[in-house]
Amino acid sequence: MPITFKQAEILGHSLGVNLLHAKQSTKKRDKKLPKEFYRNRFCAGDGHDDLPTLKALEKMTYMAQGQKINKGRDTLWYVTDEGIKRFRECFESIVSA
Repeated sequence: MPITFKQAEILGHSLGVNLLHAKQSTKKRDKKLPKEFYRNRFCAGDGHDDLPTLKALEKMTYMAQGQKINKGRDTLWYVTDEGIKRFRECFESIVSA
């Protein structure tokens, strides 16, 4: 299933990857993903600009809602194993375009 740049950007941000930087960089090291990601979280509450994209990624099974934080105002979202797999699959074509 194809994903948009915005969806890939949110997956990347959640995993600690600056997709726009990787796309614009001329350095080879910025065009490669690490073997393991150092984080996996995205914090968003009601009214967050990225909430519709997060919910779309959830429907695609690429992200899942986690615990509520900040006295229940925000939700931590996590990239699923399927989402990590999809991000890895599309990363090279996105940063090379």
